This record gives sequence, C-alpha cells and structure tokens, in this order.
Amino acid sequence: MVKMALSFILLLILAGMIAAKHIPCKVQCERREKVQHFGFDIAKKPLLIDVGECHTTLLNKTEEGCRINNEHMCIKRCIPRSREYLEASNRDGPIRVPVIRSCYPTYHHCLEDCELKPHVLYLFPDSKYQTRVDVKKCSGQCSDEASDHSCVPTSVSTKAVDGPNGPVTLSIIDKCQCKNSVCYRQDYYQSHWNYTRCSNVTATKTEKVINVGRCVGSCEGVELPGRCYPSPTRCLLYIPSGPAKCVPTTYSRDNYYDSDMNENSVPVIEECGCTSG
Repeated sequence: MVKMALSFILLLILAGMIAAKHIPCKVQCERREKVQHFGFDIAKKPLLIDVGECHTTLLNKTEEGCRINNEHMCIKRCIPRSREYLEASNRDGPIRVPVIRSCYPTYHHCLEDCELKPHVLYLFPDSKYQTRVDVKKCSGQCSDEASDHSCVPTSVSTKAVDGPNGPVTLSIIDKCQCKNSVCYRQDYYQSHWNYTRCSNVTATKTEKVINVGRCVGSCEGVELPGRCYPSPTRCLLYIPSGPAKCVPTTYSRDNYYDSDMNENSVPVIEECGCTSG
C-alpha cells in the first residue's frame, strides 16, 4: 500500500510538472513613449519628438510554467504594426522623423522562413496629403547551414507619393532572400527609351528596363590583407589596407539605342564584395 501511495504521489507531481510546462504565457504588447532629441528649433529650444517603441510585458512571469516556456520555446514578440513620418524643422532645416504608431504581438517561430511581409507607413497625418503605403519588410530566419546569412531585401522598387513639400520617393521591398548581409547584390532597375528604326524616316521607341543592380551592406569589421614590398616573399615594408567597402567586383554590360540610333552601353553589377578600392 505504501508503495502504491508513493507511486500515486509521484504521478501527481509529474503530472503537475507537465501541466506547468504548458501554462500559456500572458503577454501584453503595447506602444510606449520614447522621446528622442533632434537638435534645436528656430527658437533655440530642444526639439523633442516621441518616436515610440514597442514593449512586451510578461503578465504572469512569476508562474513556473511560463518561465519554462520562455526558456525553451520561441517567445512572443512585440513589433511595430505601422509607422508614420512626422514633418519637423530644426536649425539645420526640415527633417522627416519615423514614428511608431501602433504595435502588435507576434510569435517568433524558430524555423520561420525568410519571407516578404506587410509594413505600413502612415504619411503626412492630419493633412490633405494623408496616406498610407505598404512598403513591406523582410522577416524570418535562415537555415543553420547559412549561419552568416540574414533575411534581407534583394529587390527594391520606388514609388512617388505627393506631399506638402512636393513628391516624396519611397523604397518598396519586392523580394527577400537569405544573403550574406555583410555585402550583397540587390536588384535595382533603370528605365531607358530604346529606339528601333523602322525605316529611314520613322523610329519606334519602347521602354527597356535593365536590372543594373547595386551593392548594399556594411563591411565594418572585415579585415583585408595588406601589401608587402618589394614582394610577398620578401616583406621589407608592410602597408595595411584601407577600410573595406562594399563595392561591385564583377560587371557585365547591356545596351540600348537612343533617338539618334547611337548604341549606349550600361554597366550591370553581377557580384559585390568587400574590398579596399
């Protein structure tokens, strides 16, 4: 009987431990005030703007099961749902300040794929130009095999939006991929009128869009080998390399014809890398 009682008590303890592990964590996601200093206005007063921040509060953090969840499972996060740009002026001139407008909770899945997700910007609030634009964002993780890769924009387009001081150009993310985020090639498009001679008198024009690419990312922390003189095998003078820059390393070319039927060549970036040149 004693053994049966001890076994029953042990089962109750184990059941309690298992149940505790599955206590759902109660998370509150909210926008909080975050005031930043943006210089001084024309009256020489500090220009302070509440840019906001998203904050997660764990409401039942004293519960053992919730602690276990957060130690061993992917934690719920609080991220911006929408932003707006506030127009302001300091002593250096007009500035546009991104401000978090609202937040929402989301689960950070451990194996979430790199993908394109909505990200709405609110522009020129409380004016006749008030509008909102989904500029998109890249979210997710890359596989363990690509530990040095991040989920980054690889294709970006632009969109013009009318504002009180004229058109404002926004960058819209079109595609996301896992890339080496230190320095990588991003799609970048240029449009040219391409003329085709139909006869000795007339010519037709069509828009030719060329993906010329551009290099984005930072080479901060990348160390490049220096040079030895007079030769690498006999180093009398070592000259360290300059700071690494993310620049094109391989080019190709594409062509189009202008209205005078002159052939114009356009350099197209194929690969990017960190070099000192």
